Amino acid sequence: MTDYTRKRISVNQIKIHMELAENVIAPNGMLLIPKDTSITEKHIFRMNLYQILSVVIKEYSPIIDATETLTVQERQDYNKEHPGSDQESIVAYEPKSINYQNFKETFVQVESSVKNELLAISDGKSIDPERLIKSTETLMGSLRLKSELFNYMNHLRSDIGHTYVHSLNVSMLCNIFGHWLKMPSDEIEDLTLAGLVHDIGKTQIDQAILNKPGRLSEEEFITVKQHALLGYNLLKDQDIPERVKQGVLMHHERNDGSGYPFGLKGDSISDFGKILAILDTYDAMTSNRTYHQKFSPFKVIQMFEQESYGFLDARFLYIFLENIAHNYLGESVRLSDQRKGKIIFIHNTSPSKPIVQVNQEIIDLMTSPHLAIEEIL
Repeated sequence: MTDYTRKRISVNQIKIHMELAENVIAPNGMLLIPKDTSITEKHIFRMNLYQILSVVIKEYSPIIDATETLTVQERQDYNKEHPGSDQESIVAYEPKSINYQNFKETFVQVESSVKNELLAISDGKSIDPERLIKSTETLMGSLRLKSELFNYMNHLRSDIGHTYVHSLNVSMLCNIFGHWLKMPSDEIEDLTLAGLVHDIGKTQIDQAILNKPGRLSEEEFITVKQHALLGYNLLKDQDIPERVKQGVLMHHERNDGSGYPFGLKGDSISDFGKILAILDTYDAMTSNRTYHQKFSPFKVIQMFEQESYGFLDARFLYIFLENIAHNYLGESVRLSDQRKGKIIFIHNTSPSKPIVQVNQEIIDLMTSPHLAIEEIL
């Protein structure tokens, strides 16, 4: 048997095909991934869902840099399989439309205003819910079609990378999700507000910890996990609906009891908490973070289909999956074999595997398991 040493690494350092030297255990004590497993994207997604900080992998010796002898094509293939291994592997987006550029300008202005408002609230200022909700509505109103939002958000995640971008993204997702649920207008406004303030507790945490590129210590992770409770404490005496406060408090709770701060299960979690858990996770997984590289929206949708029932609320998750993929209909995409095409049909039974047209060829990803959507262009 090949000799190896055991090495603990942070989740953001994991590469596909690394082997686990120890079991990965969820916070609630459940076996998540057994040792000796060869890691896949699915495993990385699962670890991020369960907020695993680090794992112990097998490091084989001698270590050989196999890329030194690769051809140009082989190196490109290697970089596709090992994101971040080579700066040249990063695929640039195609030039964006004038409509996107206008939306981005509006977004930057709104983000600055929201940032100042949230920081003021964290310093004790009274919240102005109407002004905050108006921020999101201004962005939504700048769209020609609501379906444009998902493509624009995909590009914004690469163009701008701040905590307040995430807050605005989640708020816009909340607004749209409220319409999908056919909520009354006042409830949509409350959910929109909850999306904006769901991470306000992070204003009380050392930014050096939040932005740390390496592995967090156990003490640092405990500190970060306090942000939901810190956010609730900032808002509990503010004149806003209780369901907004409960959403902030519970957006990291999980249906199986593996979340925080209280390890609540099922019906003990508020509806706003359940909805925010889905939308917060979706935006986080489709964004570059210090602890992971972003997944394509369709990869996240697929992982939601396969991994998240029992972990996230089934009723809300079904509605999310039923609607989210349809908003990418007509979008240009890059497939895993690097061909470019356009999404022309979404399967209701398997929204993560649409039909894509590549030139004159029609490719049904449901019957082409070797292909997947790698990127929205």
